[in-house]
Amino acid sequence: MKKIPLNLPEKTTTSVSNLFTLRPDINTEAPLDVLHETAAYRIRTATQLLEIVATGEGIHSELARALVVSLRDGCDLLDVVGRRLQAQVLLS
Repeated sequence: MKKIPLNLPEKTTTSVSNLFTLRPDINTEAPLDVLHETAAYRIRTATQLLEIVATGEGIHSELARALVVSLRDGCDLLDVVGRRLQAQVLLS
C-alpha cells in the first residue's frame, strides 16, 4: 500500500475565512492518485468523527446522523474513483 503524505499544518486555525481558501500545505502538483487518496483519507476520518457525534442524543446528533449518510455515500463514490485511478496508474 502506498504511503499517503498528509502534509498536516503545524497548527490549526479555526477562522472561517481560512476554510474557504486553498491551504498552502496541499501539494497541488502531487499526482492525481495521491491527491485522491489523501482527500479520501481526510474525508473518511471526518466521517468517522461525525459518526461518534451521531451516537448521542439531541439536535446536534440528529444533524450529525443526516450528514453521515451523505458523507458515507461520498466515501463510497471516492472508493470507486480511487479504484479507477489505481487501474489507470497500473496501466501506464
